[in-house]
Formats: sequence, C-alpha cells, structure tokens
Amino acid sequence: MLIFTITVQTFWPFLPVKGKADVTNRYHIYNAIPGELNTYLQTHPELQNKRILADNYQIPSMINFYLNPSLEASALSINYHETLYSFLHQDVIFVGNDFLFLKRGKTFPKKFVPYFEEANLLQLFESKRLDQKVAMYSLWSVINYRGKSTPN
Repeated sequence: MLIFTITVQTFWPFLPVKGKADVTNRYHIYNAIPGELNTYLQTHPELQNKRILADNYQIPSMINFYLNPSLEASALSINYHETLYSFLHQDVIFVGNDFLFLKRGKTFPKKFVPYFEEANLLQLFESKRLDQKVAMYSLWSVINYRGKSTPN
C-alpha cells in the first residue's frame, strides 16, 4: 500500500504536503536539465564545446544522461567525497581551462571562488512540477580553473 501511495503521489499529487516535505518532488528536481538547460545550450552554440562541471555527482550524471554532451560533464570533488568522476577526469586535466558550472540555487558557491579566476552568471533555470517551482539552478561561465591544490 505504501509503494502504491508513493507512486500515485509522484505522478498525481494528492497528499497535502508542499515543498521539501513532499519527498516525491525529488523525481522532478532535475527536469530543468532536459528542458530549459538543453534549450539554452542549443541556442548558444558557442557554449557547446565547454565541459559542464558541478559540485556533486548527481548533476553531471543527469546532464550526461539527458544531454549526452560531446565533452562529458563532471564533478569537482572539492570539499566533497571522491566520486567516479574523480577517477574518470583527473583534476590536473582541468587546470587552466574554462568551463560551464551548473549549481543548484542562485548564487555561486563561496567555497569555489578561490579555484577560478572569474565566475559569471549566464542563466537561471527552474525545475517545475505542475507549475510549482521545486528547484532552481544557475549556470555560470567559470574562467581558468586553478586546481584542487589551490590554497583557499
């Protein structure tokens, strides 16, 4: 009965829970990636040759699944545990390069400021569920990655 209730709530919300209290929103928080983000990248071809980075492994996993970019998206394991991306893309290959950085929320994370020469906001995206915002993402152009060994 519990599985049935969760399944129904995921597709046809009927329980009086909102926002973070509704755990089934998790199934909808990434829908900005195949939607708004994909459209934005298609209308800005100059960005399509830049690798997308994130601060956790879920975001690049969704980007790689939905968008299949020519340069696989990756995660930076700075103040975060090592992930599969730490082994696929060694930090040293990123040093000195420019990237796109996708972050949940509207602001660039302060902990990443020392690792880039510059971070410029490009666009905000919303993931929605039945016209209700369930997540906000910001896309940044980040210049000259300095590497994990940068003193902060």
